[in-house]
Amino acid sequence: MHRPLDSTKLRFVWASLLVAAGILGILYLFAVCHRPSPDAAYYLAMSKRPFTFTIAPFGYRILSPLLVHLMPVSIDCGWKILAALSILAAQGTLLLFLNDLGFSARYWMLGVAFLGFSYIGIRVVTQPISPDPLNTFLLMLLFIGTIRQQPTLSGAALALGALNRASMLLFAPIYYFGRQKIGTRIEPLLKCALLALPAVAVVMAVRFLLFHHSQPFAHTDVLDVVQYQARRGNLLLAITGHFAFTYSFLWLLAPAGLRQAPPVLRKLSYAIVVIVMIHCFFAADWGRMIALAFPVVIPLSLYALRGICRTRSRYVATVLQVTCVTLYILTMWVTNVDTAGPLLSYLQKA
Repeated sequence: MHRPLDSTKLRFVWASLLVAAGILGILYLFAVCHRPSPDAAYYLAMSKRPFTFTIAPFGYRILSPLLVHLMPVSIDCGWKILAALSILAAQGTLLLFLNDLGFSARYWMLGVAFLGFSYIGIRVVTQPISPDPLNTFLLMLLFIGTIRQQPTLSGAALALGALNRASMLLFAPIYYFGRQKIGTRIEPLLKCALLALPAVAVVMAVRFLLFHHSQPFAHTDVLDVVQYQARRGNLLLAITGHFAFTYSFLWLLAPAGLRQAPPVLRKLSYAIVVIVMIHCFFAADWGRMIALAFPVVIPLSLYALRGICRTRSRYVATVLQVTCVTLYILTMWVTNVDTAGPLLSYLQKA
């Protein structure tokens, strides 16, 4: 499933990327970090000395700190540049993904806005010292390689993602479920396993060759996390609450879009639900884990919105789309940003 871009579509691609850059600029003006992540200290130390192990599991995530280390700017500035470029690259890849799914340029811009003002996009500004922004781009790259059935692209995205964050390995089955024709049971599974081999090799090399002297992430630590999650009460209710916090009302639109989505996206949606739930089972910060579902949540929401707008006049459809994205921005802003950024702070002092 690959739709080439003609000259007209390329103009809309550039326009959509300008929208993405504008969203990032708005966030930099109005949003500010109000609660620095304690994990940032480990990544800062690694960006000064990338091959000096800090503590598991952070010390194994060397790709983002290494890229920052190689930049000819200060470490703080390097993290901001990497985060900004990563989210812009993820939005650009999302455009190609939406084009392959058959969306028009108007829905490209809506998708860009949904990702830019999402929990992921806001954290790019408020929490830039993290491997998550680069992970967002590599995950989007994996999905577009999957839907286009380009194993080299998917394998490279998976391997780089594993170097950035080992849990990327959990997304290896995505390529299997994204196949147009499954064929025999063994053949696609073998191809998926071969696709994951470079990523597995990267993880093993980092842990047992590069940092062989370090203390590994012991199984007892994982079991402690599992027990902690089990004590949190209603697991399903907690996941649903975090989903709403992460994507606002898109979690209501997404299921409605399943009927209109192509079979390949439906299969990917079912797979991503399982993968995200596994992530949540082994992580304390569920919001960041649920945010990984954006490659299916955003397209499914757009399918639902397009289905509603098709039965309306062009004027009414435009009003519905603008209203939808406005409400989304307002709800995401209220729930994710509670401290004034540099522009608002300046206006308050004036």
